[in-house]
Amino acid sequence: MEKKKTIGYLGAMYFLYIASNSFWMYSTNYFRQIGFGSDQIGLINATGSFVAMFMLPLVGVFSDKIGSPRRVFACMMGVVAPLHLLFPIVGGIWGNVFVPFLILCVISTVCRQSGNSLLDSWIGAEMDKIGASFGTIRKYGSGAFVIGSIIASLLIGKVLPNWVCFLFVGCMAIPIFLLANSSKSDARKESKGKTADLRSVLKYVFGNYYFLGYLLMAMAFDAFLGIINLDMSYLMDVFGTDRANIGYVGAVRAATEVVVMLLIAKARKLPPYPVMLVASGCLVALEHFLYLQIGSLGGMLFVTCIGTGLAGGMFYGIGANYVFKIVDHRAASTAMAVLGLTKSLVAMLGSGVGGQIIDKFGVLTLTTAVGFISLGLTVLFGLTCALGRFVLKIPYVSEKQTV
Repeated sequence: MEKKKTIGYLGAMYFLYIASNSFWMYSTNYFRQIGFGSDQIGLINATGSFVAMFMLPLVGVFSDKIGSPRRVFACMMGVVAPLHLLFPIVGGIWGNVFVPFLILCVISTVCRQSGNSLLDSWIGAEMDKIGASFGTIRKYGSGAFVIGSIIASLLIGKVLPNWVCFLFVGCMAIPIFLLANSSKSDARKESKGKTADLRSVLKYVFGNYYFLGYLLMAMAFDAFLGIINLDMSYLMDVFGTDRANIGYVGAVRAATEVVVMLLIAKARKLPPYPVMLVASGCLVALEHFLYLQIGSLGGMLFVTCIGTGLAGGMFYGIGANYVFKIVDHRAASTAMAVLGLTKSLVAMLGSGVGGQIIDKFGVLTLTTAVGFISLGLTVLFGLTCALGRFVLKIPYVSEKQTV
C-alpha cells in the first residue's frame, strides 16, 4: 500500500513537472512575436545553458551536502512559479527590451535544469528504496509530454496568445512546489543519516570507474537529444512530410517510451542494466542509419521514430536505477548534475556544429554522423562494463554496501 502511495504521489508530481516543461517550447514563438531576431533568441538560450552548466554541479554538491534533493528542488520550484509570471508583465511594460528577458531566461533555465536533475535524484532514491524501476515514474512524464504538447499546439497561438505559455509554466510550478514541500519522505536522509564532505562527494563521482563509463552511454543518447530540435524540421522536408506534423512524431516517440517503461515496471526479471543500455544505444544508431535508407517515404518517418522511442523507454526506464547502483547515494545529486552538465555540453556542440553540417552537407549527413557517434560511444560503454566486471573484477558500490 505504501509503495503504491509513493508511486502515485511522485508520479503526479513528475507528470506536472514534465507537462509544464512542454509549454516552455512556445517561448520562442513569443519572443519572435515581440520582435526579437533569431540571433537574440539564440543568445538568450545559449547564455541560459552556459550559466546552467556551471550552476548544475554546485546545486548538486549542495544538495548532497545537506542530504536532501527534495528540499532544494522545492526551493527551485518556489522561484519558478513567480518568475514566469513576470515574463508577460515585462513584455507588456518594456516590449522587446533585451536585457530584462535575458536575466529572466537565465534564472529560468538554471532553475528548470537544476530542478530536473534534483527531481531525478530524489525519485531515483525513492524508487531504489521501494525496489521499483525509475521507469515506473518516468512513464508519467512521457505521457505528460504527449498531453501537454497536444494541448499547447491546439491552444497557444490559436485560441490563446503566445505569452500564455509562461503562465502555464508558472502556475503549474505552484502545485509542484506544494507537493514537494508536503512530502515527509527523504530516502537519502533516512538511509544513512549522514552526509559526505565535498572531497568525498567528488571522489564518489569522479573516482567511480563505472560512472565514468556511464558518461559514455549518456553522451551516446545525448548526441541524439542534442540535435532533435534542430534536425527534425529538416527531416520533415526530406521525407516530404508537412512540418506541422512534427508534434505527432514526438507523440509517437513518447507513447512508445510509455509502453516500454510499463513493460519494464511489470517485468519480474530484467536483463542486466548494462545490456539494456547498450541495446538502447544501438537502437538510436539504427534509427539514424535508417534515415539514409528510406529516402522520401514520408510515412516511414513515423515508423522509424519508434526506434528512439524504444531506446528512450529503456534508457529512461533503468538509467537512474543504474546510477544508484554504481554511485554512493550520498553523491547521487552530484552525479545527476554531472549528467545534466554533459547533456548541456553535447546539446550546445550539437546545435552549433549540426547547423553548419546541415548548411554545407544536408541533414542526412548530420543524422548519419550522429548514428556513428552514438554507436561508437555505446560500444565503448559496453567494453568498459565488461572489462570492469569480468577482468578487473570491480564491484558496484551497491554490492560493497550490502557486504
